[in-house]
Amino acid sequence: TGSHVENIELGERLAFYTTNGAFCEYTKVDADWAWVRVPDQVTDEEGSLCEMFHGAHIQSVFPSMEKDNEKVLIIGVGPMGLVTLPCVKAMANVTVGAIDLIEFRLNKAKQVGADFVFNHSIHSYDQIAQQIVKTMGKIDLVHICTDLDESKEQNLFDFAVRIVRPFGRLSGLNVEAKGITHKVQIHP
Repeated sequence: TGSHVENIELGERLAFYTTNGAFCEYTKVDADWAWVRVPDQVTDEEGSLCEMFHGAHIQSVFPSMEKDNEKVLIIGVGPMGLVTLPCVKAMANVTVGAIDLIEFRLNKAKQVGADFVFNHSIHSYDQIAQQIVKTMGKIDLVHICTDLDESKEQNLFDFAVRIVRPFGRLSGLNVEAKGITHKVQIHP
């Protein structure tokens, strides 16, 4: 702690979102950042997830302003998608679908509240789009929770734009298209 830092004691456990290596053993942060104290009854392992929940909420969920009765799609249910999902459910009474390439992650998504799951390792984005229309209807909001498009088609962003309803919303967490050129294709 620096000489001007108040209300934080050396050795306290804090959770916060930062792009400066929050999973490092040590990282430098400003004392006035939004943070929470990690209670003593919360283990270090559980406490480390607080950073992800905080990041999901601050960077993606809160700004997208979910509303009751909306249809929300989460693309990518790895660690960040799996913490985004309950944050979305906590903000509003919404229907949530989840897409991933890994069945284990989709099963976890169901456990934390996904209403529908779609396996992209089995079905193409076109097939998933048809399934979404049949099961969920028009999508109001898409959260992209992946930093790399690992699909064969390499068109994750195009799919997100195509699946969201007109004047719907896209949100994401550190989405990068490393070495991939996306070409948005709107289909009627």
